[in-house]
Amino acid sequence: MDRETYSLNSREREILLLVSQEKANKEIADTLNISRRMVEYYIASITNKFNVSTRVGAVVRAIYHKEIDMEEILTDR
Repeated sequence: MDRETYSLNSREREILLLVSQEKANKEIADTLNISRRMVEYYIASITNKFNVSTRVGAVVRAIYHKEIDMEEILTDR
């Protein structure tokens, strides 16, 4: 698999970090002061960009492609 660069915007990246910390959509929405529907929209956009079907798949792909790193995931808990 080639290491492509994915163009996540800052909000998508922020949401993906929260997903990687096992936050539920409601927790993400509350943390970012947005609706759960917007969280769902962003997660759909992220999974589409990474061509995966699950949140976990998006996190794995993001780590693999260095869009987020383990240190960020573990230090933001």
